[in-house]
This record gives sequence, C-alpha cells and structure tokens, in this order.
Amino acid sequence: MQSEYVFGSEADLAAEQLEILSALWDPYTERAFDGIGIEPGARCLDIGPGAGTSTRMLIERAGPSGAVTAVDLDTAYLDAPGARVLVHDINDGVPAGGPFDVIHARLVLMHLTRREEILGALTRALAPGGWLLVADNGHLPRIIASPDPQDVEVFDRFQELALANAHRLGLSFEWAERIDQHMADNGLVDVHGVHLTHSATGGSLEARLSHNYVRQMQSSLLRAGIPAADVEHYRRMWTDPRFRFWFYDFACWAGQRPRL
Repeated sequence: MQSEYVFGSEADLAAEQLEILSALWDPYTERAFDGIGIEPGARCLDIGPGAGTSTRMLIERAGPSGAVTAVDLDTAYLDAPGARVLVHDINDGVPAGGPFDVIHARLVLMHLTRREEILGALTRALAPGGWLLVADNGHLPRIIASPDPQDVEVFDRFQELALANAHRLGLSFEWAERIDQHMADNGLVDVHGVHLTHSATGGSLEARLSHNYVRQMQSSLLRAGIPAADVEHYRRMWTDPRFRFWFYDFACWAGQRPRL
C-alpha cells in the first residue's frame, strides 16, 4: 500500500522534524509511560517512533527480559539498540510478536484514513491487562498577535486552505478529540489522558516545527491553489519573535484491555 504519510520526503527536513517533535512531546510520552506502570518483561510495540526516543523509553522500562518491537515506514533515523526494528506500514496489519502489553502510537493515526479500524486492530493485539497509548495533534496553530495587520489576513487565509489541503491528504485534526471515545467503544477501560495547548512565539521550537512543515508541504500547498506569495509570507511569520500563536493541541490517551 502506498504511504499516506505526507512528511519525511527530504532527509534534512525530516531529521529536523523528528528532533523537534522529540523535544516537544517526549516529556508527555514519558509521563504517560510512567502512569501506566510498564513492568520488566513487558512486550511492547512502538508504531512510528521516528528517531526512536519513545522506543528507548520502552526498552528501559521493559528491561532485558522484555521485548520491544519498533515499526516505521522509514527506519533510517531510528536509533534504538535492543529493539526489533521493522520497516512496516501499520495499514498492512499489526506485526507479529504479540499479544503486547504496551502498544504506543504517537502522531501516526491522524495521518491514516483507516485510523478507526486500525485502532480496533491495535486493541485486539493487546494482552489482557495490556495498555494502548495513542497521541495525536488537534487544532492547527491559531494566531494571538502579530506586528503587521496583514499577517492576520494571510495567516487566516493560509490556515483555511491548509486545513482543506490536509483533509484532502487524509489528515484529521478532529481525530484527537475522538480518541477516548473510540478506545471506550473498543472495550478498553480506565481510559484517561491529557489534552493541552500552549502559546509560543516566532523563532521558538514550536515555530521552527511549523516552518519545517510548510517547507515540506510547499509543493502540495501550491498545487492546492495557495499563492506562492502567501506561502512565503506565512513562512516569514514563523521567524518573527513578535509573532505569538497558540500551538497545535496535543492529546495523549491511554486505555487498558480488561484483565481476564
């Protein structure tokens, strides 16, 4: 199956993207892992781990008696000694090695049109008492303040077109608000999570990520009808420290398969 994932086509930009994502979201992933109490000997599956920081967290917690499998479309950046690393598209099914005590997918399902079906398959791949952790981004960044009134017009127009383009590519920013309900519908219990956002300024780590995304998606955005001048103006805003914005929402949910 052809990949649905729209990022990662340029090596330098992909490496920068993974570095920033790890810096931004690893603290919440680590907190979620600690919250479910991963025991030594756990069988773990990490889906789309990118640079492998989350995989290394699982290896540390599962210990030498555990088994950690990491799957991604591109494992060139995945640094996780001790894990079984597979080039695999989760659209093609859950890899062998289960049932799993922990399955983790961060910033993956929002990209997949069959996300609901895949969440069900992941649930069925859990061992009794096993945990599924799913984290995805919600709303696109929203402007708070900018030094140039024209920025607001360009930003709003760009966001509207970019959101339509994201939907065309299969991305869902609404999915993050439905993860908990789908976990419950699939029979998981003790479903809990965090759903948060925060502000940032131009030139920040958050702004660098948005700038990176625009650079990676520039060709598809232009094909979708976004004027080149708007793309360039939009890119410049992310570098201006006077520009303030709400960052992407981040939802991280955990649910447990009932014990026998």
